[in-house]
Amino acid sequence: MREVRVRARVALDARTALARLTTSAWHGRLDGDALRVTTGKRPPTSGASAEPATPLDIESPPGIEAVPGRPVSPAGPAGVGSDDDRLSEWALPFRGGTVRWRQREWTPAAPADVSSAAPGIAFEQVDGDFAALSGAWNLLPGPGDASCEVVFEARFDLGVPMYDRVVEPLLARVLARAVRAVLAAAYGHVETEEDPPTIPAPERQVAAALSAAL
Repeated sequence: MREVRVRARVALDARTALARLTTSAWHGRLDGDALRVTTGKRPPTSGASAEPATPLDIESPPGIEAVPGRPVSPAGPAGVGSDDDRLSEWALPFRGGTVRWRQREWTPAAPADVSSAAPGIAFEQVDGDFAALSGAWNLLPGPGDASCEVVFEARFDLGVPMYDRVVEPLLARVLARAVRAVLAAAYGHVETEEDPPTIPAPERQVAAALSAAL
């Protein structure tokens, strides 16, 4: 399971910042080379046929076949299709192909120990190219009433052991870049921080070697 976490300080209070994320206005301001997001339809009700998932068409390492899409039963997770749920479709350009998925989004209860925090947005894949994908956008109040911290957290798994060290670190880095594109589309220019960094270990070693040589 791979984790991605991106933080950004936003010059808005938490609830105003949350309102920016829950509207679709920022979809049209996205950098299409980094990410495409559209509002989808609700999952079919139990008993109806689910839309087939799009196969993963990433460029695979030699000798490794791409992972097929893994549709999740529309009657699976509790709450799918409820009045408070939203559904969106995501397309992430990756290594000459596209990783696609549909996710349901809902507003969880605000943390009991942070009464002034906005509830945030939780999400999980309904169907698509990941074996598993879930996470949340959390909004934490800043030191003043006019600022907050937006924290994106996600966990994903492609479901192929050989991808753990080859593809997933690269995909995590691309996903982190896509999150920065969402933040820019929703809030304008913001400073972001990855925690932990998603640069794959081999690239960190190369960067360290170059730094030592200079």
